[in-house]
Amino acid sequence: MPLAHAADVVLERLREGNERFATGNAEHPRQSANRREQMAETQSPFAVVLTCVDSRVAPEMVFDQGMGDLLIVRVPGNYVDESVLAGVEFAVNIMKVPLVVVMGHSNCGAMQLTLADVTHMSEPVPGLRESRSFGIVFRKLSPAVRSTAHPSDEGHLRRATQANVANSLRALLAESFSLAEAARRGQTKFVGGYFDIASGVVEWL
Repeated sequence: MPLAHAADVVLERLREGNERFATGNAEHPRQSANRREQMAETQSPFAVVLTCVDSRVAPEMVFDQGMGDLLIVRVPGNYVDESVLAGVEFAVNIMKVPLVVVMGHSNCGAMQLTLADVTHMSEPVPGLRESRSFGIVFRKLSPAVRSTAHPSDEGHLRRATQANVANSLRALLAESFSLAEAARRGQTKFVGGYFDIASGVVEWL
């Protein structure tokens, strides 16, 4: 199968799985004891998903896929750093996945905290402003917050979250030669998504 076509097939597979999940018709495929035995010595994921650590955002559930189907990279606010790059590069260069998905989500805590920090809408959470590790999160996510500022605050969190997805996609390609080459050659497609927790629907960006 041509690589570009393979990415489209995988994307459609994720679309269909998400529709099942959102409509309450999830099949929970490939989760049996037999599947565990099959996956014990090897794996063959068909997509990598970079998403948030949020407990409500589990890609295998959101896309109704099974064990060994998706390679998942999770970090608060789905930003890109060296460890994230390593995970995505492993998926693309070693596992040869044809599709990379960066997925943000509604009511993202990391984005909410960053928005509050940038706009001074609320008092900082004790310990976070002084935290070196969460300081990295603020620095990574704040450009999306600043770029989507608007006289009206309505919808700012959603706009910032979606802008952050776009920033992460750009960072993957700008900061990794091998990923940029995979995209240039048509080996791998890079797409963004926004998961609405309440509806269960992933909006493809």
